[in-house]
Amino acid sequence: MSDLVLGRPVIFSEDRERDRTAQNRLESAARLAGFKNIVFQLEPIAAALAYENSLLPGQEQIVLVGDFGAGRSDFTIHKAGKKAGSRTQRERDILSVGGVYIGGGFV
Repeated sequence: MSDLVLGRPVIFSEDRERDRTAQNRLESAARLAGFKNIVFQLEPIAAALAYENSLLPGQEQIVLVGDFGAGRSDFTIHKAGKKAGSRTQRERDILSVGGVYIGGGFV
């Protein structure tokens, strides 16, 4: 298998160049591990999508997902719900995403 979905924080660093460098390092490590098709997913969005597994079919909720750690706090507001047969076109379900660099971690 050569495909990989890799989680990443909303913000590695407030400096755009350093943020890009951190993501490039993740991608390089994944390529060294043998993955060819690499897609990045923001960590709070990945958590929100995983939360949907706990919902009953047809049930929908607006959820706030927070990811606290390593010097950053990342958040998403997501319309979670099990929709019959559809895991595509989910961009409309992400209502908001953001992050706050609070020190520590990769700067």
